[in-house]
Amino acid sequence: MTENNSDIFVLVDEYDDIKDFLDEVEEKHVEVESALLRLEDAPDSTELLNQVFRALHTIKGDANIFHIDPMVDFAHSVENLVEGLREGEIKYCKQISEIILLSMDRLLFITREVAKNGKVDLGEVPKVIESINLLVQSGEDKIKEYAPLVQAYLSGDPDKIRIAENGGAIEVDEPEETPAPEQQVVQKKQDIDIELVQKTHKKIFVLTETLDPDLQLFRSLGEAVDDSNHRWANRTAFIASIALGTNGVAGTPVDYFQLEAACYMHDIGMGFLPDEIFNKKGKYTNEELKEVQDHVYVGSGLLKRMMGWEPAAEIVEQHHEQFNGSGYPKQLVGEEICDGARIMLICDAFFAMTHSRPDRVNRKSIMRAVAEINASAGSQFCPFWVEQFNKVVKIQLMAGAFKDLEKGE
Repeated sequence: MTENNSDIFVLVDEYDDIKDFLDEVEEKHVEVESALLRLEDAPDSTELLNQVFRALHTIKGDANIFHIDPMVDFAHSVENLVEGLREGEIKYCKQISEIILLSMDRLLFITREVAKNGKVDLGEVPKVIESINLLVQSGEDKIKEYAPLVQAYLSGDPDKIRIAENGGAIEVDEPEETPAPEQQVVQKKQDIDIELVQKTHKKIFVLTETLDPDLQLFRSLGEAVDDSNHRWANRTAFIASIALGTNGVAGTPVDYFQLEAACYMHDIGMGFLPDEIFNKKGKYTNEELKEVQDHVYVGSGLLKRMMGWEPAAEIVEQHHEQFNGSGYPKQLVGEEICDGARIMLICDAFFAMTHSRPDRVNRKSIMRAVAEINASAGSQFCPFWVEQFNKVVKIQLMAGAFKDLEKGE
């Protein structure tokens, strides 16, 4: 049985095998990702579309067994979308692929939250279901009209939702009218946000030179770890750019140089892991997991031995602590985690989602990564810092910072 209060879904009955359901959803998630990747080269493949349909049908059926009603409805709506592709009523395209992938991400997120906590904040899921059903009913001619709305609801970004609900139109004040004082304040704040990010990193994802000898050392160590693995190319610059920008748009509550040092040093310990662990596909053993989690003490330990870098050491040690207390190494909760670490967790996750990994079929698009981070605001990530992160990503998207990444370069 289940009960619903507002947007919170609560699983009332306990099921010993719900972890098995989570394993199955994770498996189907990988299957769908793989099939959609191949559909890019063979958009009319009935076999691949059938594979996606079967995966969704399995998830829907098992969600019904566990009485996770919102998941049943959600999976059914996406299943209908795929059925439209199979019947030729809708043509496969990048927008449709992105909707299916974003939906699979959200279905996996719901399953993880229910399996772990027995409840989940559904957020915009009811509107997602409604908009997908509307797209399917309207057919091919309305894809350009309804697809952005579905994607906006799946993203969880309030600004995107507002624009999509207004038909994609950007609201502009009439020239002859003077903006109200509160509008002027909002506009001025947006201008300051953009200016702060631009000042923080004049060239996006390229670090400026530093004259501080300690920071030069920290940076060289971070870049050496980057160079040791082709999947981590330019990782330090990517994470530092977004982290420093996120701190900047919030008014720099974290000391700039301490955060910069933490960006360079946070994953130094990963460079000491054996290749068979660092590049492992699949789940770690308990011993391997402890070895991976202990990497936070390597960078923090080095920083503690150097005078004046104690705040950076704290950031590094805590950068895998999660807002709801499910992180490591000390399971800190909310305000117990320093701001720098809360920023780093988001930026670290963003890089991991948008770049290739041994345990992932293909990397996520910027939209999927941002949607997943927003869906986890309040659980894994600090809501305040997710809001600041969103601002920086928008600014960098406008500047074309992710073009090469989206091309797969």
